[in-house]
Amino acid sequence: MLFGRNYKKALVPTKARKTWAQQLQQNHSFTGTPYYAKIEVFGGYTDQDNFNYDIQPEKSGLELSPRGLGTKYVTYNHLEVKGTPKVAGTITIELFGTTYGTNTCVGKRYDRVYTIKVEE
Repeated sequence: MLFGRNYKKALVPTKARKTWAQQLQQNHSFTGTPYYAKIEVFGGYTDQDNFNYDIQPEKSGLELSPRGLGTKYVTYNHLEVKGTPKVAGTITIELFGTTYGTNTCVGKRYDRVYTIKVEE
């Protein structure tokens, strides 16, 4: 059984989406309780060459992985945060990179920080 389920979107910034995205960027969990959240990157296609992330603290017990990892259908636009938090305090997950452009739309840079407050 998974607790702390959440669904978040890493939106390429626009004025209309900014407030809504900020409300989604915060979540709570408890040490020793399994955690799961989905994060979706909108605004264009991204792949492993244009996608980076950082989780602090490093040994928090949480990991980030693209959906479909290990298959030919892996996508870096649909991410999963999962694991069991091992430390109390604030865990931060920073996503940054760029999306691909097309002949009618330029690629965009994104940089989002998600925080998870973990209680004992």
